[in-house]
Amino acid sequence: QGAYPMESIGSHLIFGSSTGWTWREPYVYPNISDVPDPAGCDSNLQFSALLMEDAPALITPYPNPFASEFSIRINGKEDERADVAVFTSFGNPIETMKDLKANTEYRNLGREWNKGMYLIKVSMNGETKNYTVLKE
Repeated sequence: QGAYPMESIGSHLIFGSSTGWTWREPYVYPNISDVPDPAGCDSNLQFSALLMEDAPALITPYPNPFASEFSIRINGKEDERADVAVFTSFGNPIETMKDLKANTEYRNLGREWNKGMYLIKVSMNGETKNYTVLKE
């Protein structure tokens, strides 16, 4: 019901919606190049489909979930750099960090964020991956 806002991240369509059982929460439709007829959409698509991929992680967020702040470690070769963007579960941008050095820990993130689920979009070497963190 009321699928908005919508945002494409990589080949995924992310949107906020609700069902008869839930409040508004994030959903994902993987592979937006193959969008179905709206009448045939599965209303039970789960955001968790976006959480894990087979390839090695570009970042390691911890702790997750977190109460006051969390850290990320950029995984990669010493000369690699990453861009990180953080979005609310509704797709609203929260924070952008550019040119972060690989194999470095970045601390004290999320201090000013409200409780909820956040999407972290990481781009490095032409590859983009998405992660979630939960602030309790």
